[in-house]
Amino acid sequence: MKFNGILKLIAFIILSNPALVLAEKIHVAYTALAATQAPVWVAVDRGFFERQGLDVDLAYIRSGPIGLAAILSGEVAFGMVGGAAILSAIEQKAEIGVIAIPIKKPAFSLVTSVNIRTPQDLAGKKIGVTRFGGLYDFAFRYALRQWKIPSNQVQIIQVGGIGEILAAIHTGHIDAAVLADPASFKAIEYGFKEFLNFANLDIAFPMNAVIARQRLLREKPAMVNKFAAGFVAAISFMKAERVKTTAVIKKYTRIDESNLLDKTYDLVVKQYLQLDPSPDVKVLQSAFRMMGKSEDEIRSMNLSRFTDPQFVEGARKAGR
Repeated sequence: MKFNGILKLIAFIILSNPALVLAEKIHVAYTALAATQAPVWVAVDRGFFERQGLDVDLAYIRSGPIGLAAILSGEVAFGMVGGAAILSAIEQKAEIGVIAIPIKKPAFSLVTSVNIRTPQDLAGKKIGVTRFGGLYDFAFRYALRQWKIPSNQVQIIQVGGIGEILAAIHTGHIDAAVLADPASFKAIEYGFKEFLNFANLDIAFPMNAVIARQRLLREKPAMVNKFAAGFVAAISFMKAERVKTTAVIKKYTRIDESNLLDKTYDLVVKQYLQLDPSPDVKVLQSAFRMMGKSEDEIRSMNLSRFTDPQFVEGARKAGR
């Protein structure tokens, strides 16, 4: 009798929580230890994906190009990938679909040693980036073009992850780096200064985006709808829950100074993060202009082929 009672209890729990029966295991990646990646962290840690019936295995892949390769191989279903890797994939006509762009401006800063006062002072200096072809490398080379400084006049060094860049700043091995919050604030704490805040420039840019293979979007739309619903719900939660959101950011970035976390929340979550993360072709067009592409080149890419807003739009309508 006791055994039958246990079985009935288990059945009741399962029937009361259909997600336990229908949970679908998927692999999701994020590609930077920056608060701009936080929507996917919050969606996992606060149970928003679980409520949609998704059992998410979340992994850190330390650069956009490597994360993109994992998505295209099918190893990862969805990834939060930086704009530079996405632009490169589109140029190569890779079969990716952008389903969300939660931050539509370049939310990073060029931080430098205090003795760099003008762009020309960067000549001969060591500039740390996570990976060649990655988001921060893209941003720094864009700045060089705006200042008309040839890239061969500086030393761009591939350092590794955000932690490695901060260590190189702390030990004096590099003179400048492009970083997102809260790492940029940590660099300033180490004695660097903010030389250029890219977010203040009047340009649209996919700071990061959620992407998947187009085949997955076609063949498993129900799963994509679940992911989009959890992602959108996480953003709404972040906007409303400061303390709980900063706790998640602290966990993943491993930066525990409350003043840095508060500044990060005020900028990234309150100002930069969009309640409507629908992918916008105009944002991609602007990013390709940053690369120096002509209007004819941009039109020839047929960028709408690489965006699929229906999932986020559906999630937002259902959540109203």
